[in-house]
Amino acid sequence: MRYSVPHGYPNDLMAEQTRQSPLDAFLPSPDVREHHRITVRAPASFVYEACRVFDMQSVFLVRATFRLRALLLGAADAQGWKSDGLFTDVRRMGWGILVDEPPHLFVAGANCQPWRADVRFTPRSGDIRTFAAPEQVKIAWSLEVEASGPEECRLHTETRAQATDAAAHRRFMRYWRWARFGIIGIRLLLLPAIRREAEARYRRDQVAAGSHSRASRFERSARSRFVFGDPRSSRRRASDRRGTRAPSKR
Repeated sequence: MRYSVPHGYPNDLMAEQTRQSPLDAFLPSPDVREHHRITVRAPASFVYEACRVFDMQSVFLVRATFRLRALLLGAADAQGWKSDGLFTDVRRMGWGILVDEPPHLFVAGANCQPWRADVRFTPRSGDIRTFAAPEQVKIAWSLEVEASGPEECRLHTETRAQATDAAAHRRFMRYWRWARFGIIGIRLLLLPAIRREAEARYRRDQVAAGSHSRASRFERSARSRFVFGDPRSSRRRASDRRGTRAPSKR
């Protein structure tokens, strides 16, 4: 079992290892466990939405990793697809949705034989914990948004895999020895890309809110001048009247 925290992130590994994971309910005793997190300077709702609509193919190195796997295993070189957002795309790929609780948690699960060149995912739902078909690997992964302040949160992703029997375990662990580098790499590429998207969305929202606020203040000020008159104009008119008053006769 592996437990990973990306280089450069807060080094509180012990706290993360004892942290309650949403995957405990589905695969409590995995053969492989990978966890990564990143801090995002945006509210949780913006981060979750950025995850939901994110296009994995927009990251060049992610596309390159998928193509490298296809080359190494002799798989069909998929040319990609038109993305409808990450959560919709994973359903299309064959993942079942275990949890979808915006704006905090998304969990997907499936079983497959990952060592095959053209791997096919069979969606799993609430039965993933007890599923025991031979020569299969059960996989569950999560995206979790944990608020740490009104304008900051931590984005976690965790992946767990568990073989259903000894034969599957042997084949999976041979595959995992080299495939983990690409799988972990994809996670480490996706998190910063989602962070950039979420923070950009939040900045645009802040700019739009500021523009709307300034426009509203201008509108209120203009309405006030229309109803009550501009006090500066009143002072100027009074000054003009005093300056043009006719001289008194002596």
